[in-house]
Amino acid sequence: MKNGAEKTEELFKKYGDEILRTCMLILRNRALAEDAAMTVYEKAFSAFRGFRGKACFRGEASEKTWLIRIAVNVCRNILKSSAYKTSAAGEIPDTVSERDEYSAAETKAAVSQALMSLPDIYREAAVLHLYNGFTLKEAAKLAGVSQSAMTFRVSKAKELLRKALEECYYDRS
Repeated sequence: MKNGAEKTEELFKKYGDEILRTCMLILRNRALAEDAAMTVYEKAFSAFRGFRGKACFRGEASEKTWLIRIAVNVCRNILKSSAYKTSAAGEIPDTVSERDEYSAAETKAAVSQALMSLPDIYREAAVLHLYNGFTLKEAAKLAGVSQSAMTFRVSKAKELLRKALEECYYDRS
């Protein structure tokens, strides 16, 4: 059996990019996302002694689900902090204005901006369900809400994303 440091390093190599992207999409700031991702792995390392009895080792949840749940909670705590609320961390950069100028990278940036402009609860739902591919039931459990609440949040997120992207692409004069 691997020790806590070896197992945490293995998890970091396996899921590090997904955790960072999840934090990035929720927090809308790379530096904060990197800090959050490191906090996720610190928590995973310190919790590792009791990890054997955790849901993922009982076959109820995967290591990825466990880490995503930690990431969501870490990001929520950052979003609730007064330091985050009073900083410019949540500001979104400008995008390209002309539709004809969009390249694949710019289109991806427009989608990312639309996602990041969503209110926190809808962005979190979209990141869990649409981006990370968790089922509505799994996403609801990760977010700590009912499945019907998650269904509503994902539906509202899709609606808001559709409107934002339509404005971006079709409402040009």
